[in-house]
Amino acid sequence: MAESIYPLLRRRRRKRRFRLPQAFVGNRARVLAIGLLCFVVVLIGVAVAMRPPPPSADRLLADSLKTLDAGNYSAARTNAQRAIAADPDLAIAHVVLARAFLELDDGVAAETALAAATAAGFPADRLHQLSAHARLLRGDPAGAIAEAAAAQPRFVGYATRVRARALAAQGHAGDAVAVLQTLVARAPSDAAAWTDLGRLSLTGGDVGGATIAAANAVSLDRRRPAALLLQGDVVRSRYGLVAALPWFEAALQRDAYYLPALIDYAATLGDAGRNVDMLAATRRALLARPGDPNASYLQAVLAARAGRISLAQALLEKADGAVDDTPGTLLLRGDLNYAQGRFAQAAVQWRKLVQMQPSNIAAHQLLGLALLRAGNAGATIAVLQPIAARPDADSYSLTLIARALEAVGNRAGAAMFLDRAAAAPVSSSPIALAGRPVARVVATPGAPAAQLALGDSLAAAGRYADAARAYAQAADLSFDEPTMLRLVDALARAGRAQDSATTLVLYLSQNPQSLVGARMLGHRQVASGEWDRAIDTLESVRARVGNQDGGVLADLALAYAGSDDGAIAVRYGRAAYALSPMRAAAADAYGIALAANGDLVGARQLLVKATQLAPADAAIAGHLRQLG
Repeated sequence: MAESIYPLLRRRRRKRRFRLPQAFVGNRARVLAIGLLCFVVVLIGVAVAMRPPPPSADRLLADSLKTLDAGNYSAARTNAQRAIAADPDLAIAHVVLARAFLELDDGVAAETALAAATAAGFPADRLHQLSAHARLLRGDPAGAIAEAAAAQPRFVGYATRVRARALAAQGHAGDAVAVLQTLVARAPSDAAAWTDLGRLSLTGGDVGGATIAAANAVSLDRRRPAALLLQGDVVRSRYGLVAALPWFEAALQRDAYYLPALIDYAATLGDAGRNVDMLAATRRALLARPGDPNASYLQAVLAARAGRISLAQALLEKADGAVDDTPGTLLLRGDLNYAQGRFAQAAVQWRKLVQMQPSNIAAHQLLGLALLRAGNAGATIAVLQPIAARPDADSYSLTLIARALEAVGNRAGAAMFLDRAAAAPVSSSPIALAGRPVARVVATPGAPAAQLALGDSLAAAGRYADAARAYAQAADLSFDEPTMLRLVDALARAGRAQDSATTLVLYLSQNPQSLVGARMLGHRQVASGEWDRAIDTLESVRARVGNQDGGVLADLALAYAGSDDGAIAVRYGRAAYALSPMRAAAADAYGIALAANGDLVGARQLLVKATQLAPADAAIAGHLRQLG
C-alpha cells in the first residue's frame, strides 16, 4: 500500500529552531555587561555631581571655633584636625587645635600644635599664654610662670590664671588664691578665673569659698564643663553623692568625652553603689584617653569589689605607677595584699596611708590589723596606742590592741583593754585623733575642719547643743561621714532625737553605700521597735561585712526576737555573745533572744550577767525585770 494505515507512526517534521552562532552569544553577553557598567558609571557620576563639595578649611575652622565656644572640646579638636588636613598651612587652625588640647589637659599635644602654628606663620608673641598652659600641664610650673610673664597685655587674664595654677603646683597655694582673688576683683565676669579660684579653694579645704566661686562660674558661663564639674564637686562635698550626679552629667552633655568629668562621675557612681554605670563611665574615659591611669584605677576598684583579685592587680599595673601615691591606691593595694595573705606587704601600703592621713582612724585600724597578722604585735600596739589612749576609743581598736598585748605576753594589759572594749561603743569614734586649734575658726570660716574643731571642743565640755550648731555649720560645708557622726551624736545628746534621726536618713539618701550609716540606722530601728525594717537594714549590712561585727549580730538578735522569730534570734544572739562574752549588750541580746525562743532559764542567766556588766544601764535592768 502506498500509505501507512498507522498515521501515529508517521515521522514528524521537527520544527527548526533558530540558533545564534556561539560567537554572537558571547558578544551579546559582553555588550550587556558593558551596558550595565556604563549605567553604573553614569549613576556614580550623577551621585558625585549631586554630592555637596567637601567643607573648606575655613568652614571646618569655623566649626571648630563654634564647638570650642560651646564647651565641646573633643569636637573642637576633631574639627580643627580636619581643617588642618584640608589646609596644613592654615596657621590659626593649629592654634585652635592647641586650645582644644589644653582644655582637654593634653599639654604635650598642645605644644606640638603650637609649634606647627608658628611654623605656619602664626606670630609667636601671641602664644605665650598658651605655651605657659602647656608647660604647666607637662609638669613645668617654673617654665609656665616664665612664659606667662611674656604674654601680651590682652591675654593677661589667661596668663594670670596659668601663673596662679603654677604657684599652687609649686606648693604656694595661698599665693595662688590671692592672685586669683585679685583677678576676679578686677574682672568679675571672668568665668574661667572663678572656676580656677573655686578649684583651688576646694582643694585647700575652703568649701565656703569654693561654693561662692563655683556659683559665680556657673552663673557666668554654663557652657564650660570645668565650671559644671567644679559645681558637682562642691555639691558632692556639701550635700552628698546623689546630689552631685546631675552636675557631672551636665558637664558631659557639653562634651561626652571630657575626661575630668568622666573620672569624677565614675568615682561618684561607684561610691553610690551604681557599679554598672561606673564601669560604663570608665570605659568611655578610656576611649577619651586610652591608658588613662585614673580610669584603670577605678576599674581595679570595681574588680576588687567583685572579688577578682588578679584582675584588680592587673588593672592597677596598667596605671603604670601614675596613681601609686594617692590614698585610694594605697588603700586598694593594701586590701589586695591582705586578701592574698601578704600581711607585711599590706602593712607597708597602709603605713603610707596613715602617714598621709594621720587622723584617719580606719587607716590606723587596718595597719594595726595587718601588723598583728604579720606577727609584729609590738608595732600594732604602737600604731593603736594614740586611739586607745582616748576615753572615747571604739571597741574594735581596743580589742585589737588587747590581742596584740596578749601576743607579747602582757595578759594583764590585755584584760584591761578587753574590759574597756566591753563597755565601749561598737563603731569607730567620730572624733579625729587630733583636733585643730579653735583659733582657726575665725580665720577660716569656710573650712569645715575649723567648725569641727570648735564642735569637738564644745562637745568635750559637755555643751552638746552648742556643739551641734558648730557641727551643723561644718555639715553645710562638707556632709561627709565623720561630720555626720558628730552631728548625729551631738543632736541626740542635746535631746533632739528627731533631728538626729533626720540627719542620719538624709546622709543615707545621699550615701546609700555607707556601712556606718546603715549600722546606725539599723540600731535606731531596733531601739524604736521597727523590727522588720531593722532586719532588712541589718541583714544588708551583715551581707557586706560578714559575721564578725558583734554589734550588728546583737541588733539582729533583738530585731528577730521582736518579730517573734526566736529560733533565728537565738542564732544571732549566740554568735554575738561568742564574739564578746564580756560585753553587756551582747549578753543582753542573747538573753532576750533566748526568752523569745522560750528558754527562760537561760535568758535569766544571761540578763543577770548583763546587768552585772553594766549596772548603770537602765534598759538592760528593765529587760531583766520584764522577764519576771
